Amino acid sequence: MEIIWQFDHQVFRAINQSLNAPVLDPIFWLITSLGLGWVQVLLVGTLFFRPHLRKTAWAALIALGFSSIILHIIKATVHRLRPTNLQETIVHPPETPMLSSFPSGHATSSFAIAVAIAMLWPGNRRLAGVLLISMATLIGISRIYRGVHWPTDVIAGAALGFASGAIVAMIFGGVDKKT
Repeated sequence: MEIIWQFDHQVFRAINQSLNAPVLDPIFWLITSLGLGWVQVLLVGTLFFRPHLRKTAWAALIALGFSSIILHIIKATVHRLRPTNLQETIVHPPETPMLSSFPSGHATSSFAIAVAIAMLWPGNRRLAGVLLISMATLIGISRIYRGVHWPTDVIAGAALGFASGAIVAMIFGGVDKKT
């Protein structure tokens, strides 16, 4: 457990304090905003305008809902303090952390949507997967940069979201011979 605690502190300080720069603040604010549930629903909603992407959109929304239910069950049972409680943490406004820190909701929802869409994308799945997983990763890193999550919160959220997105995509028939 001590190794995990040291990992969390070292990586957190590297991202939240060493990487911190005024020029990056608006960039990470924008990236973290893409992890807000209502923003994600709006973005996924644009897929409904393309008939061949409707199944993908439904899967992404169901993955979002499924992962959110599991996330809130975990947050209700695991009461982990956020790094905002450390004096040296740089917390960027307008962050108002609520609930437990573990796991990261932004990472969970971002990975759930990204994996569901990537697995069901009708075109070049590899390209879609790389782009979506990269964006989900940046959203997770932004939560550390903005001072509201530990790295292991983000890793756990990514794992939960990945699993949720994959399960839903498989139910929707996302594993076939297309690449």
